[in-house]
Amino acid sequence: MALDLTVRPWRKMIKTGTSSMRTPMVKPIAWQAANWRSQDVGLNVCNGFLFWPQELRFRFATHQPDMAMADDIHVIDWVCGTGARAVPRGSSVPEIAQLYALGLYRAWFRSVYPAGEVFTEWDLVGKVSVGMGRTAIDMALKIIKSDFRNYYSKSQRNRMRIREGTPASGLIEGRSVRADGLGIALDPIHRAIVAELIEVTTVDEAEATIIEDIQPKLALLRGPIKKLLERELAEARTGVSSMLPEFFNASGSPWVIPLPLAIVPIFNDVTREVTVPQRFRWICFGPTYRYRPILGGFAAPEPETAPARGLILYSYHEASQPQGVPQEVLRRFRDWAKQQQRRYQRLELLPTPEMSRYWQDNNDDLKQLLGYVALATTAVAVVVLAIYLAPLVAGAATAALTQLGAGAALDFIAVNAAALVAMISANVPQIMNFARSAVQSATSFGPRFGYAFAQ
Repeated sequence: MALDLTVRPWRKMIKTGTSSMRTPMVKPIAWQAANWRSQDVGLNVCNGFLFWPQELRFRFATHQPDMAMADDIHVIDWVCGTGARAVPRGSSVPEIAQLYALGLYRAWFRSVYPAGEVFTEWDLVGKVSVGMGRTAIDMALKIIKSDFRNYYSKSQRNRMRIREGTPASGLIEGRSVRADGLGIALDPIHRAIVAELIEVTTVDEAEATIIEDIQPKLALLRGPIKKLLERELAEARTGVSSMLPEFFNASGSPWVIPLPLAIVPIFNDVTREVTVPQRFRWICFGPTYRYRPILGGFAAPEPETAPARGLILYSYHEASQPQGVPQEVLRRFRDWAKQQQRRYQRLELLPTPEMSRYWQDNNDDLKQLLGYVALATTAVAVVVLAIYLAPLVAGAATAALTQLGAGAALDFIAVNAAALVAMISANVPQIMNFARSAVQSATSFGPRFGYAFAQ
């Protein structure tokens, strides 16, 4: 492919090379792009300076997705429930969605790499000190913090210098690049440091995020960051330890949020409220399945070269039905679950037959809950029950969840991002798994009372 060795701004280059992405004819099935070639977005280095190729070839498949893809909007509605809203301007919803996604991702990443860690954009930019006490990973973090950046400023003055043919040495350096999240770990089998990129956004920004965020950032990680880090590792193996890894491998994360965790509440403090909250809010990661496969079942594997790898999409939802929430039913179930907690330390491990027996013994409560599920949809019922069960399942961590839901200041999030991600990782999956099991155990009795619910 012919290369343009004149420096051009990223956004201009990318949009020029991929104008077809903006047309409505393109299907949102980026992970199936059979003709995609990762080398088409590689950076070229000349005298230590980076140059973009003349064009970035995003060739998308035009056939309909198979059953592994949730391209049908009705499937997304079934996953997310009702009440989709635009993200309120000036709210902390984008930050909450980002922290939730990274927290859920951390639980998976550490199951694959027990000694790995997930870092947020606040960890990798600014004065926040990060480190794991592991020489190789700390070396990678240091280089990423200092060199993960645009290699020239996009200011009007710099653009003019580029047009005048000013060499790279005469251009003003650009700002640091932010990645929503990076999972970094050691891969001892391949003697490598692994870095997985995560970007979290709304479905309206999906294509722009693939083009303007994921691919340019991966090109930086695979280009200058890789070169600098592998050089430093080689020097350290000679003088420090021969056991240090040799390679640095970066990619978009293959992880996709599993279907049972696709909806996550924005938590209310129900322990202090006498009446039912006026509204319930939640974030749904279901839109991700329009671009990436739903894991499990007969889903086709996502190829490593898929341009949407690492993309997590969300939508924001609200429900205002306080008059229909069976508050006393939920509280009685919570009191019963508290008694069971003495036998099962983790309530998500409570056997389904135990919950089924509870609903059989409390027939009137079962009828009220089934009526509410029929009114509000299963997704909303799971959200509401999760909010009521959070103090029981998460304990002291509930305070941080409710503070986040109440609209924590950005400064608070930036300083405590690592702790918030770890807290979400440890508690939110437990809350959601238990809430979903409780609702499903109740709806299994639906046909007896004339109800039919999709599980």
